Amino acid sequence: MLKGKIALVTGASRGIGKEIALTLSSYGATVIINYNGSKERAEEVLNEIIKDQEDAMIYQADVSDFEAVKIMVSDIKEQFGRIDI
Repeated sequence: MLKGKIALVTGASRGIGKEIALTLSSYGATVIINYNGSKERAEEVLNEIIKDQEDAMIYQADVSDFEAVKIMVSDIKEQFGRIDI
């Protein structure tokens, strides 16, 4: 259903963000897992996703920092061409 879509999920290393990332991935989306503090937890989510799908990544950025968000979006668009979700 979401095959070919690029999804950026903020706060995806835990809680609701993690569940959203896993759900989007289960529907075929390529998921970018944004985290701020815990790279280890983000990598755990990434490992869950890549069991079923090859294309996913983690990205560290503080979403309360506007400049950091601009850089994150630019980097993701450069790598994937766009952000759909």
